[in-house]
Parts: sequence; C-alpha cells; structure tokens
Amino acid sequence: MARMSREPEDIPAVNLNVYMATFFYSTIKRNGEDYDPNTLQGFFNSIDRYLRDKNYPQSIKTDSEFEETRRVLLARKRKLYSKDNKFKSKTSKTNFPNQSQ
Repeated sequence: MARMSREPEDIPAVNLNVYMATFFYSTIKRNGEDYDPNTLQGFFNSIDRYLRDKNYPQSIKTDSEFEETRRVLLARKRKLYSKDNKFKSKTSKTNFPNQSQ
C-alpha cells in the first residue's frame, strides 16, 4: 500500500493537530536522547511560521483546533524539565568587568 504525502498546509486542521501532537509526544534525537525543551518549542515556532507563510487558515498558536498539540507540547516540556537537571536553566551568566578595577 503506497503512502500518500501532502504538504502540511494542505492537511485539514483536525488531522494536522493529531500529527503534530503525536510528533511532540514522541520525537527523540537519532541517538535516542530527548530534545531540549527549547528545541521542541523552536520546532513548534518554525511550523507556525511555515504555515503562516503558506496562508494556513488556522493558527497553531491560538486556534482551538490545535489545543491538543499545545497541551502535549507543554506537558512534554514540563516532563523534560522535571526529568533531571539536564534541561534546567541554561541561561548564560555574563561576567562583567568589575568597575572598581
């Protein structure tokens, strides 16, 4: 049986929501490690930008058709943050020269 493929902008919202929720629930790196939560958010933002550029009629960030995708993404990010300290705050601390020197 041949697989049909469609461009994301041609997929109805109800189906795209299922595909995206499944993706964010289960995606891992090729080496089996989890993606950083910020990377998952980056994927989401990139998909949103792509769909907006293609004039997709719904917004994955705000429309109710994509509530499940947003819920799954948020839950996955929370799970990864709480899983261990690997993904805890990675903000860089800039060391400014001491002004009294």
